[in-house]
Amino acid sequence: MNLKRRFYRLIIRIRKKFKKKVRTRLDSKPGLTELQRKMIMLWDRSLKDKSSKLYCTFLSTHRQIETNRVLLILTPSGHDLYYMTVIDTSGQGNCYEISFRTSIGVELGEMFDNETEKRMRLLEFSKREVITRDLESLLSE
Repeated sequence: MNLKRRFYRLIIRIRKKFKKKVRTRLDSKPGLTELQRKMIMLWDRSLKDKSSKLYCTFLSTHRQIETNRVLLILTPSGHDLYYMTVIDTSGQGNCYEISFRTSIGVELGEMFDNETEKRMRLLEFSKREVITRDLESLLSE
């Protein structure tokens, strides 16, 4: 599991080196429809929710966010489009799919990668704290 995390972090660092930094808010870009703006805001809000679960595949660029009410899936489709699928898991069973330009899809993926890396760093730090605390308690005995 630790090797898996290190491998994923390496992939994130490599992607960051080859991509430029995003300076503007994604949902304020020109040419987006109202539905696309709302989907981007939902993606962003779900990423910021610390109780959400983030899933990805290493070999492709599929990314998934699962919250208590919604499942969001970002999937590339060829070279010109990304699709975001929203599945309502609260019991109504609604499912929506919206397409994005590749530039927007790549930026959504970068947002996901950045949040994943933050969560991994926090997890590693908390694990280090627990190990340090346990070792100190063993030494004090």
